[in-house]
Amino acid sequence: MSKRRILYYWSLAAGVLGTIVGILHTAFTPNVHAGYSTVAPERALGVAYFFGAMGLYVILTGLLTIYTAFGLRDGEPWAWRVALGTAVTNTVNGIGAVAVGFRHPPALIWLVASGSLCAALLLLRAGEQRP
Repeated sequence: MSKRRILYYWSLAAGVLGTIVGILHTAFTPNVHAGYSTVAPERALGVAYFFGAMGLYVILTGLLTIYTAFGLRDGEPWAWRVALGTAVTNTVNGIGAVAVGFRHPPALIWLVASGSLCAALLLLRAGEQRP
């Protein structure tokens, strides 16, 4: 199997997982608001807004990762840079989420998917000649 094909499938899988995690994240926003309303009512709206916005971010970067998968498959010059930028950003955000205490399975899935895509992009591109 060629490097392009491997990166295509890896990026596609990471994008689908990221999109699913983002949908789950956004779907639980009302529960987060309800939980914070009882514990810290003055912060409930802000936390819910942040939670929903972060879920939307994860959905959009998951869709961008899926889109770049097709560019990676076809050898488009922009695709590797966009995929790497998205993977690095998601990996850094995933590390931050886990570091502050969000150790739920969706956060870990998001971190592993984006981190492994980042590693695959760097490792499989290492021996190629750059344009």
